[in-house]
Amino acid sequence: MTEKPMASRQSLTDWKDEMREELDRALAREERLRAAWREERRRKLANRNEQSTIVDPARRKGNA
Repeated sequence: MTEKPMASRQSLTDWKDEMREELDRALAREERLRAAWREERRRKLANRNEQSTIVDPARRKGNA
């Protein structure tokens, strides 16, 4: 088998660089989605807790 010419090595290097950039973009996108999901979850839980603190005292008085 013959050695690959430099042009092929350069194109392989370019391809690897492109794949790394694509992977970096995908990982960054995943992290943004996870952060958005966590923020949405935090807001929903905070909203639920806020509502329960408003409702709970009335329930406690009724049950006491």
